[in-house]
Amino acid sequence: MNNIFPERFWKKVNVKGEDDCWEWTAGRFAISGYGAFWNGHINVGSHRVSWQLLHGDIPIGMQICHTCDNPPCVNPNHLFLGTAQDNSNDKWKKGRGSREPVNPNRQARGERCHTAKLTQNDVNEIRKVYAEKIMTTDMLAKEYGVTRKAIKDVIANRTWKSDKYIVPERWGIHNPIMRGK
Repeated sequence: MNNIFPERFWKKVNVKGEDDCWEWTAGRFAISGYGAFWNGHINVGSHRVSWQLLHGDIPIGMQICHTCDNPPCVNPNHLFLGTAQDNSNDKWKKGRGSREPVNPNRQARGERCHTAKLTQNDVNEIRKVYAEKIMTTDMLAKEYGVTRKAIKDVIANRTWKSDKYIVPERWGIHNPIMRGK
């Protein structure tokens, strides 16, 4: 690696304290959220590049794992070398396995989701207004700048789920709670 490569890499990192996550500020892989760094040939995980800059090549069959479980983090203090099995064991140990309860801090939900168009206050108001028969789903969709389906999903508790929310009776047979009665 030439000297320009590390300099170009670290310009794309928000370096903070030694124990803090150092967030990758450039492009990311869409599904995983890991940072993507163009190495001149292909996009490579930025956490892998961070490891390589400090330790050299990654041995075949090994992965770069995060102690912080934050995909865009490239802080070398948060990275460790491990096998796929090590990574899987770490995931299960931290309660992120598919049969474990979802860690609410791991998956962005509600207002924390970058694609959210509604806030929790909007959702509460939509449910209240609809239950009081003040506005229709079409009117609510127009008012909040979302689709009618988005409003129906909020009202039916399919999105922005709440154990405290009771779906209005006026949904009748379409009410998921009323099915089978």
